[in-house]
Amino acid sequence: FEFSDLSFSNPTLSATLGAGYTGGNNLDLSGVLDAGDGFGSSVSLEGTKLAVGASSDDGYNNVNTNNWSSTGAVYLFSFDDLSFSNPIHRGTIGDSYTGAGDFDISVPFYSPTGIYGAGYGYGFGLGLALDGNRLAVGMPWDYGTANDQPDFGAVHLFSFDDAIFSNPSLIGSIGHGYTDIYSLDVSNVLDTNDFSGSSVSLDGTQLAVGAYGDDGAGNGLSGSGAVYLFEFSDLSFSNPTLSATIGAGYTGGNNLDLSAVLDVSDFFGYSVSLDSTRLAVGAIFDDGAGNSLSASGAVYLFEFSGLSFSNPTLSATIGAGYTGGNNLDLSGILDFDDRLGYSVSLDGNRLAAGAVIDDGMGNGLFNSGAVYLFEFSDLSFSNPTLSATLGAGYTGGN
Repeated sequence: FEFSDLSFSNPTLSATLGAGYTGGNNLDLSGVLDAGDGFGSSVSLEGTKLAVGASSDDGYNNVNTNNWSSTGAVYLFSFDDLSFSNPIHRGTIGDSYTGAGDFDISVPFYSPTGIYGAGYGYGFGLGLALDGNRLAVGMPWDYGTANDQPDFGAVHLFSFDDAIFSNPSLIGSIGHGYTDIYSLDVSNVLDTNDFSGSSVSLDGTQLAVGAYGDDGAGNGLSGSGAVYLFEFSDLSFSNPTLSATIGAGYTGGNNLDLSAVLDVSDFFGYSVSLDSTRLAVGAIFDDGAGNSLSASGAVYLFEFSGLSFSNPTLSATIGAGYTGGNNLDLSGILDFDDRLGYSVSLDGNRLAAGAVIDDGMGNGLFNSGAVYLFEFSDLSFSNPTLSATLGAGYTGGN
């Protein structure tokens, strides 16, 4: 989509990438995608570059034959300009992809055991973030280097030689047992079934990683979710360090305790978006203020005092029944099980938030989904406003 200005005016569908879409700036991927690939499970757009996750991809020539055993993949595209002209599929990172611009994750190419290629449904590409010539890819069902930690989750870090994704290289990994030079072993921090890497956001030397299955410090609040914040010493992913954790019961250092905010099974961290010293986090099973609207979802907005995640503060919440301060109450807009926050993207004073189970205007199209577009009057999330909605039946305004 394109808009005519930074206030989401005049939204236009400019192109579609997918099976059978032809004409205009569309790109037909009929010879590339297969049934059940889940293409579009995540996206990251930067300038004329686009990365798209297909978390149920079965690998080249369907080397993994069913969705449960699929490893997932990331498809890489470029455009000629900022109007999505001339889309080109540059390469694929996935199981047994070995063509020009591709990267094969099925062999032990990096650590002694490698990224495992088959049999466990790892969800590679469910979370991804593109920043310059670097890419972070979440794999929430990663079992760790010994393949013995179910659904621990990991983030794998890639670089390219240029803006058209030439020569993809795996630089490092953050997960259970990853100890290579640019990797970080978080065995003593995360647990099985935390699903770390379900969402990722990379901005310069900072990385935010969602772990929606996290149970809080000491496993005190089941499925409440958490976000882990990492730093690198340079843009080559050197010296990864865990700098802070936001979630239930996490205290000390730059951590932020949300025990009074989160509930059981909120799935906080299902989506994350980092923009300099600010962070947006989706919680898809949030039930609204006072648990007033089951699984309507919410987006939590945080600020830091510096680029090292110092002094995290919860500045606002967008969801059903949230009022006061910079909060925005969507009680008259959201419905039961809309799951606002399934995806989020924060850029300056604008925020896009997906609601994957939204039924369209007046609940006219079951589970068709929607995207809600918000603006703020400054970079501190003041005066949040719902500026536009993209979805079935939404008309008027933007």
